[in-house]
Amino acid sequence: GATGPTPSLFTAIVKIFGARFLLSWSCKIVYDFVQFINPSLLKFVIEYVEDTSIPVWKGYIYAAAFFGSSIVSSFFFHQMFHIGMTSAMQIKAVVIAAIYRKALLLNAAGKKDTTVGEVVNLMSVDAQRLQDVAGYLWMMFSAPLQITIAIVLLWQELGASVLAGLAVMVLLIPVNGALASAQRKLQVAQMKNKDDRIKLLNEVFSGIKVLKLYAWELSFQRQVEQIRERELITLKKTAYLSAIGTFTWTCATVPATFAAYILSSSENVLTAGKAFTALSLFNILRVPLSLLPMIIAYLVTAMVSVNRISKFLSGEEIDPNLVLREPHRPGASRIEVSGADFCWEKGLPPTLRDISFSLPDGGLTAVVGSVGAGKSSLVAGVLGDMLKPRGSVTIRGRVALVSQQAWIQNATLRDNIQFTGSWDDHRYAKVLDCCALRPDLEILPGGDMTEIGEKGINLSGGQKQRVSLARAVYQDADIYILDDPLSAVDSHVGKHIFDQVIGPNGVLAGKTRLFVTNAIQWLPFVDNILVLSQGTVSEHGTYEQLMSRNGPFAQFLKQYITQEAEENEADEETGEIGEHEEPEVARLKEEVLSRVERLTSEDEDAISRRNSPTNTARSSSRRGGRRLSRRMSSRQQDVEQIKEEAKRKEREKLIQEERSATGNVKYQVFLAYFKAMNLRMTVSFFLFFILYQTASVFANVWLSIWTEDPYLNNASIPSNTSEYAALQNLYLGGYGAIGAAQAVFVLIYALLAAVAFVISSRKLHAKMLSNILRAPMSFFDTTPVGRIVNRFSRDIETIDNLLPQMFRSWISTFFNVMSTIVVISFSTPAFMSVIVPLGVLYVFVQRFFISTSRQLKRIESTT
Repeated sequence: GATGPTPSLFTAIVKIFGARFLLSWSCKIVYDFVQFINPSLLKFVIEYVEDTSIPVWKGYIYAAAFFGSSIVSSFFFHQMFHIGMTSAMQIKAVVIAAIYRKALLLNAAGKKDTTVGEVVNLMSVDAQRLQDVAGYLWMMFSAPLQITIAIVLLWQELGASVLAGLAVMVLLIPVNGALASAQRKLQVAQMKNKDDRIKLLNEVFSGIKVLKLYAWELSFQRQVEQIRERELITLKKTAYLSAIGTFTWTCATVPATFAAYILSSSENVLTAGKAFTALSLFNILRVPLSLLPMIIAYLVTAMVSVNRISKFLSGEEIDPNLVLREPHRPGASRIEVSGADFCWEKGLPPTLRDISFSLPDGGLTAVVGSVGAGKSSLVAGVLGDMLKPRGSVTIRGRVALVSQQAWIQNATLRDNIQFTGSWDDHRYAKVLDCCALRPDLEILPGGDMTEIGEKGINLSGGQKQRVSLARAVYQDADIYILDDPLSAVDSHVGKHIFDQVIGPNGVLAGKTRLFVTNAIQWLPFVDNILVLSQGTVSEHGTYEQLMSRNGPFAQFLKQYITQEAEENEADEETGEIGEHEEPEVARLKEEVLSRVERLTSEDEDAISRRNSPTNTARSSSRRGGRRLSRRMSSRQQDVEQIKEEAKRKEREKLIQEERSATGNVKYQVFLAYFKAMNLRMTVSFFLFFILYQTASVFANVWLSIWTEDPYLNNASIPSNTSEYAALQNLYLGGYGAIGAAQAVFVLIYALLAAVAFVISSRKLHAKMLSNILRAPMSFFDTTPVGRIVNRFSRDIETIDNLLPQMFRSWISTFFNVMSTIVVISFSTPAFMSVIVPLGVLYVFVQRFFISTSRQLKRIESTT
């Protein structure tokens, strides 16, 4: 590949969304500066309350200034959030689209390095993490800016004493750096475990029929839960580190600063103006200090996700230049391969060597060879799905492929056949007839409007193969590449399809056809035959030419005879009776084999064991696929009965659309979540948070008592007396003790919450896994695997990481607001006359906002 610079996902995002984020951050800078007006205003208000000589009009100006600064700061803050969050959602959408596009373009080497579970996680988990961090990137510059402004203003109030608090903050930086490094390692391990779990779950749900047939549910459930346990251990360690981070940033700065201010000089008196102005600044400072651990955790997870997505997007793609596509010229061949080597990965020896052939316009060319000779690899090489170290491949015209494994969409039968082609009644009817789909339409409940389940769950193997063939025929391409299309159909259906579709008199007559097959009975009717042996074209020519040479083609036919004879003998020994072949097919096969018999005398014993062709000759179709297909000839008597039943049945959709709930989230949902946590644990961490919040409120009350103490405020009493020092130390010691209590309470709360959330995650995942594995097959027939996997990927990620963060944020905001309202209402009862109507307005706005937001989240989770 090219040796250019390594592409950077981060750089690409900056180039596309950088301008919008700069606009968003400009609003945040304005908000930050306006926010610091309030502490200065508070100082003036306290002076106005204490000094009765100040005119009343100044009080009104201060109140109006408070109101104005709040309006301005709120406006810019919400503009910042709106622009930032919208851009974050767009980043998520763009990244998901890029991952999906890349998944379609990966070559064999790229697919080898990527599991389905990893791709699911990249789109559902990693893309969501990028959205989360993009919406809060403003913290990166806003937090240091706010801290700097707050320290400058605190310096003006308390002087050099603020350096004590600053020293505490500086000492905490390496601690948080170590925590961030540890969290990053844990995040990498957690995502690896998550990928392994989703990969295993995808395999389990894709093969659920076999799983249930052998009663392996419990065995695979244990395997999934073992991986989940490793994931939860990592999650618990991450939560512990987060709790320690919360503890280190809480309650340390304020006591240290006030202590330094009091103890640095006997002249320093903590007045109400100084104390509450400083406290207001500290409250502003506390926001960036509390957000720093959050943004560090966000950045750590985002960098892990960026690296994972970048690695995936840098995977090897199919090179469109491997195949030269040209417009067709009269007389030119449709496909031309010259001296080509094909391999699946760089550095490996070629799977196919020195391949050269050309397909004339309108010709039917068969490709034959023993199992593993490279027939399907040849198809992949011609289509450009394999690497081509040497040679050239040229295609002239539109190509339609019928692969060995039929690809079926979850859509109606008609939509599967029409695919992207325009509607043509006549062509559609002709395709149904020639692909032998008319009898199937009579059996299917809704005819051609019957919905086909995921991966063709309600079709037999033969039906799926015929639908796949019909889709290719309907597209009216110039070139048809047919990779063993008759392998899964009965012999009489195979004859009908060859006669009506593939053969010289079929609807594709005049089209260029590359027909990969091992059904020797059709070989006399093709124009040219390519014989593959040991990764190279060992022989090619017409049927007559190859038969006259007694070369590799004759050896292939003899190998086929021997294999068939052994199968017949095995069936006779086991008493297994295979289906009878179509007499015409058996006759054709007998003619080919008789000619081989005349050409060579080898393996006469094996040939003589063959019985009458009309009774025991076996179809060259794959036996497993054939037995899965419906035998149309034996079911005519049931058709009328099935048709009558179909008329009585309502034409219901097989795959039901995922419905999202409406209205309020039921209380049972919250109760189930708290029950999963362990009720005792839930009560405990609620209790410790209440204790923490009580200590926070009491710290302010204590500070108020301290600043209003008449003895300390009496200017006539010297500050160097023992009584004065004892009282000052009492208040200072009390304030420090309250700060220490806050720190202890918040640490215990954080640890208990971490354990509780992990317990909840474990129980909810285990219960969902148990219920899904015990669901009947009808559930899996009507529910796409992707929808089930999404529950275990995206929704479990929400329960593991997002829900605990949101819950911590909610509990903190709720108790902060409630304690503020209680304290203000107690000290200023008139405040109640304002808060009640504001509360009513708030509830009205919240009812509208929550309903909209909740439904958007539900819609997002079902897409």
